[in-house]
Amino acid sequence: MKFKAHLRNLTPHDITVKVADTDESFTITPSGVVARCQTEYITVAQVVGGGDPFNVRERYFNEPQDLPDPVEGTLYIVSRIVAEACADSRDDLLMVDGTIRDENGRIIGCEAFARWPVKEVKAVFGKPNRETWWGQDATRILDYIDEHRGNMSDFEVLEDIMCGSYVDSFVDEGDE
Repeated sequence: MKFKAHLRNLTPHDITVKVADTDESFTITPSGVVARCQTEYITVAQVVGGGDPFNVRERYFNEPQDLPDPVEGTLYIVSRIVAEACADSRDDLLMVDGTIRDENGRIIGCEAFARWPVKEVKAVFGKPNRETWWGQDATRILDYIDEHRGNMSDFEVLEDIMCGSYVDSFVDEGDE
């Protein structure tokens, strides 16, 4: 499907887009309005790793700020966080997809835009939701820390978490 639309960049960055099936590209400059989600943090634990303490926090995103109302024929380019937060109510929000990086690994453009699947995801505005993948992971990490506190050094627990091996210790009820 092809259609014409006005693109409005609601990020603080120039976005360079590779034109499909060519080596050409074009740049969409920021509109001057930046849509963002306010963030709330809750410190849920403090871990000592290598002798130095650091906090483990749960992070929640509230309803987006400075996001214009939908306008027929206009697509808004926003951050992934804003697109996800509005997934249950907006189909006019795009996020970069297929990032292109330079030789130093810096993002210099994208191959396309993506839209969050509107009917498959529900937004979470500032409330803990253990049903989301990130809520489940945070809960599992904190449970793992509590379970192994005293049996392993803080460094060993942190190493397991960072390497992902803590996942092997969890069995979903449906897998038993």
